[in-house]
Amino acid sequence: MNARNGNPPSYRAMQAQRHLSRGVRHAAKGDYRRAIREFDKAIHLNPNDSHAYYNRGTIYFNKGDCDHAVADYDRAIELNSNSVESYTNRATAYADKGDYAQAISDYDRAIELNPNSAEAYYNRGAIYSDKGDYDLAISDYDKAIKLDLKDPYSYYNRGFAYSHKGNYDLAISDYEKTIELDPNYAKAYSNRGSAYSHEGDYDLAISDYDKAIELDPDLVEPYNNRGFAYYHKGDYDYAVEDFDNAIEIRPDEAIGYLLRGHSYLHRGDEETAIEDFDNAVRLCPNYASNFVDSKFKLALWQGEMAYLVESTISQLGNKIKTVPEDSPNYFYYLGIKSLYQNDTLSARDCFTLAERKGFEDTDKLRQHQENLKNVRWLPSQSL
Repeated sequence: MNARNGNPPSYRAMQAQRHLSRGVRHAAKGDYRRAIREFDKAIHLNPNDSHAYYNRGTIYFNKGDCDHAVADYDRAIELNSNSVESYTNRATAYADKGDYAQAISDYDRAIELNPNSAEAYYNRGAIYSDKGDYDLAISDYDKAIKLDLKDPYSYYNRGFAYSHKGNYDLAISDYEKTIELDPNYAKAYSNRGSAYSHEGDYDLAISDYDKAIELDPDLVEPYNNRGFAYYHKGDYDYAVEDFDNAIEIRPDEAIGYLLRGHSYLHRGDEETAIEDFDNAVRLCPNYASNFVDSKFKLALWQGEMAYLVESTISQLGNKIKTVPEDSPNYFYYLGIKSLYQNDTLSARDCFTLAERKGFEDTDKLRQHQENLKNVRWLPSQSL
């Protein structure tokens, strides 16, 4: 008989614990491959240890493998149905998978097990916020703040929810508390600036955007937001400069081109504006959703985005009138206009005609045509 087989069960449990401890150490160093290998061994030796499944699930989650993470958390919960951490982590994995209903259900259970878990309230509030249920989000952030008065991010997220409800004074108050607790949190300054902008106080807004950029020069939002504040003040040169910076940071994000295009338009540079409108719409590879609601949705600016998109359509219409009918440029610009109107069928036909008639910038044309291969066809939608 094999000597190991003759050992009492406690020996296997001790060996499993050793592998579990090694796995935790490897995980702390970021060596996920070795960590998983150790957790596998621990589970093989002791398949009823919920901690091994929990820890392996956390590694899978950190690697972005939410399916395996959920499976391990399932087993951990099966073995220990009172583990708040397992429910909380599985909820986070479900949220990353976009399964908000399951995530909320798990956070509900975590809160039932531990009504004093500020983390569970905070995370459930974040899901409600993502779903647009801002009242429920605010209620959860209220509870999280009551349980942990020193957490700046509960105030920040509640301020975000208040902003989306149009309660800018309450939002500003929460952002101020965030900044008091974390003076180096750039996003709090940027979002407070947006709230000031909505109240029409562009100078205070610009001051906050300045501070956000000072703290985090690679954060794109304060450049776009400050540029839009300058746009409202009529300082179009400063606006263009900020949108230039935003585009340099995120050259594949459409909103900077759209806003810069309108700044150029107000400077009288119509040709450059049209080029930016083209760049913006080419960077939206899926036209199936309304631009204002989806692709050009900028937090808190939805009404103004609708106006800017309508203005873009009007400007493209004026451009089309300046080129000969039946020319390649005529059909190309008509295709761009159709995209802003969400009329993908017409856009496809226009780009086909532009190609047949010899449109010169074949790279731009092909990108539009490639984009349109990946969308479902929609008739024109009014904005």
